[in-house]
Amino acid sequence: MPDLFDRLYTTIDYEQAITSWDVVETAISHGSTPWYDPRFIKGFHELLFACFQNTAHWFKGQYYARLVLEDMPQGIDEDLLAVATALADGRLPQVESWNMGNPYVSSWPAPIGQYCYPWNGKMLRWALEVNANKRLARRLKLKASGYQSPRRQMYLH
Repeated sequence: MPDLFDRLYTTIDYEQAITSWDVVETAISHGSTPWYDPRFIKGFHELLFACFQNTAHWFKGQYYARLVLEDMPQGIDEDLLAVATALADGRLPQVESWNMGNPYVSSWPAPIGQYCYPWNGKMLRWALEVNANKRLARRLKLKASGYQSPRRQMYLH
């Protein structure tokens, strides 16, 4: 009989945006942590990465990092252990398999502990700037495509 993680893994539906790290998160919340399963380890990597891409999930990611440090047996995955150690310490991991360790591909604002405390508004300003840049990029892409809405056409005639 398959365990809880196997049953959850068969329910992944990418059209409904249920991803493998959601499955890992659900499995952890129900007390199922099959450390021997490579799908679980890969999902845990993705779960930590997804947590730390969103500033609102910083504390959640630290919880999952401590879970790795406390529960994972020795010799399972050294990369995951290095990532969890760095995240529990409040710094970005210097692991090649984790893109946030590379400052050139990361949009994360600072590899230092200015995430939450002391509150200086840095994360808020960074989030506002990223959203503004995304909006501008969308507008420029639309403008470069030459698309004109039908409603605008009536003003041109």
